[in-house]
Amino acid sequence: MNRQEVLRGVVEVFLEETSLAPEEINADTPILDLDLDSVDYMKIMLGVESRFGFEFRNEDLNLEEYGTLARFADFVAGHYLSTPNEKYGGEQSRQPATPKWEYDGQATNEENEDGAGVHG
Repeated sequence: MNRQEVLRGVVEVFLEETSLAPEEINADTPILDLDLDSVDYMKIMLGVESRFGFEFRNEDLNLEEYGTLARFADFVAGHYLSTPNEKYGGEQSRQPATPKWEYDGQATNEENEDGAGVHG
């Protein structure tokens, strides 16, 4: 998949998952200028994952950090749809993200040794 195909797919997800009109976005559109809320961001990230068949890692979920749609598409292409890369320890692309923690379904309010509450 080449850069233009990824960019086209990202733009299509933005259009499908938000109320934006096609004339409101292009490759150079700053993401912050789109006036999206956190629900829009979540829907976009899930839509991109679904479209391209991977899961974002937790540290890559802040959509605003990418600046423009083109930079976001480049990130997706370079970090998730390419060959193994050093950033992720040489893992193959399209592999599901490994969560930093797992929720076991039970919340607790234990205190740690500092007296602060611990959940998990």
